[in-house]
Amino acid sequence: MTALYTESNLRTERLLTWARSHGEEFRGQQAADMLGVKVQGIGPVLASMVRRGDLKMAYHGSTRMYAAAEEGATTDGGELTNEEIGGIVTNNIVDGLRDDFNKRREDIVDTEIPAAEQELERATQALNDLREELATVERTLKTLT
Repeated sequence: MTALYTESNLRTERLLTWARSHGEEFRGQQAADMLGVKVQGIGPVLASMVRRGDLKMAYHGSTRMYAAAEEGATTDGGELTNEEIGGIVTNNIVDGLRDDFNKRREDIVDTEIPAAEQELERATQALNDLREELATVERTLKTLT
């Protein structure tokens, strides 16, 4: 019987091939980036791959890290609980939000703050120019009176 290759099957195969060639642990965000999908959608994919034994999952602090299982490895028959699957999905959402926050913070620090500082400098110079003009006008008025 020929296996039916759906988009999901192909995505899983691409991820597994990448994980094996990657050769080291990776976060859900990295897997999502590799597939070109949002991190919020990668959790169920990773959870099913862990459940099938294609990937191993380990905790490093509160961060879940994944790696390709040895080729030919089989699961021990243990299933992930709904709570564990929910945890994987939640962790990947949090990772995505953290990455989005860090990118936004970098944009603010690298672009918006320097632009605001330049605008403040221009406004300060304009204010100083106006003060000088006012002083000139005041001196002129004194000499006229």
